[in-house]
Amino acid sequence: MTDPKRWYISPGFKAALRWLLYVAVVVGVAYALRRNIRALAKEWPHVHFHYPMVLAAGASLAATSVVQLII
Repeated sequence: MTDPKRWYISPGFKAALRWLLYVAVVVGVAYALRRNIRALAKEWPHVHFHYPMVLAAGASLAATSVVQLII
């Protein structure tokens, strides 16, 4: 005898639900990226880079790669 409290969900419905969830996540991420990139484009003329800090960040990345290769 089957338990009436248990639901049977077909594999096709599960796959469709999973794809719907994936599409919803991708659309949400794309919307957030679009909104943030537009905001960045408006603020870009006011961004000032401090070149010694940029060079320090590049040196840090290079040093990390060298240490990873040694290890």
